[in-house]
Amino acid sequence: MSTLRPLLSSSLFALLALALTSACNTDYCVKQDVGIGFACVPDTAAPNTTVAIEVREACGTYCAQDPECTATLAGGAVLLELAQDRCGDVQPSSCGAESCTQRIAQCNIPQLPAGDYTLVIPGSGAQILHVREGGQAACHLANTSQ
Repeated sequence: MSTLRPLLSSSLFALLALALTSACNTDYCVKQDVGIGFACVPDTAAPNTTVAIEVREACGTYCAQDPECTATLAGGAVLLELAQDRCGDVQPSSCGAESCTQRIAQCNIPQLPAGDYTLVIPGSGAQILHVREGGQAACHLANTSQ
């Protein structure tokens, strides 16, 4: 009986360790696109510099991880994409009552030479991004903590 107790204790410890390390497992995550509710676009952006702008999600899923933004240059247009991971290891009961969040994410617009570019913002339409000498390298939104 005394040899069974150490074996049982070590088995319980191993199971506990496994449970703790797999609690935040991202193997069961699904990337979901999120609409952009608002983007901080500078009047003029700096050329040949990575320009950091902030976007606010239109209505993100409360249980999902923080959204990530990517900016891609294609055919003279800059396409912003906002996505978030929704993972299967999150218990809905731990998410709270909010069904819509509006978190802020940073988009890094690639270095662009001076000129005018169409900035495509899913959920918000398109705007013209003016890139000129003396332009801004960043644009920040006010944090409303939603």
